[in-house]
Amino acid sequence: MRLTLVTRKRCHLCDAAAADLRSLGVEFDEVDVDSEPDLLALYDDAVPVVLAGGRELCRAPFSRQDLLSALRAVSLGSGS
Repeated sequence: MRLTLVTRKRCHLCDAAAADLRSLGVEFDEVDVDSEPDLLALYDDAVPVVLAGGRELCRAPFSRQDLLSALRAVSLGSGS
């Protein structure tokens, strides 16, 4: 499963979310919210946001445990 992490420059929560995803071995693309008007309209004050297939899994503030729970739910839902 490949995810999208919606981030912003100089965002410590975004850096932590990216580090958590990497440590879990999850593949993801990082998108800067400020470079995408549609994402900015949705998530301006909510980054980081983790998306799977365009579906929001979690948005700030979230813990590593919240992220793990969201990833498990997606994995179970996809039949993996």
